[in-house]
Amino acid sequence: MGIEDHKPASEELLDVLVAEGVVVPEVADSVRSRQRDTWVPLGKILRQKGSLSMGQLVELLQLQSKNPGLRIGEIALGRKFCTRAQIEDALRTQRDLSPHVLDLIAEAQGVEADKLARALGRYVRTLEARIQTIPVEPRAD
Repeated sequence: MGIEDHKPASEELLDVLVAEGVVVPEVADSVRSRQRDTWVPLGKILRQKGSLSMGQLVELLQLQSKNPGLRIGEIALGRKFCTRAQIEDALRTQRDLSPHVLDLIAEAQGVEADKLARALGRYVRTLEARIQTIPVEPRAD
């Protein structure tokens, strides 16, 4: 299974926290719902920043609907609607505007801090092991 085949990190983390008994499934579902409700789409951010026109955004969304595996940022770069710097800036804004799953877990009732810390330590070690298996392409400097 390649990296692109994995669930989003927040989903995977919630699954781990449920499996380890840190949170009950109902809390995880509530966190997922709150995360979905607060997520700001990249296209909307690019549009608000003036990096895309409404016509370009509509075109990107149409292209994405035909190729659901592609991300809006990738398509915008490919169509030369945005620069890499504009996409990276919009992604930073998206992360800043959207609460992290851990922020939402911390607000949940009944989460034991020590259980959470141990589970996060194990999860980080899993991610580190996964990262070590990613092939590194030589830089073309």
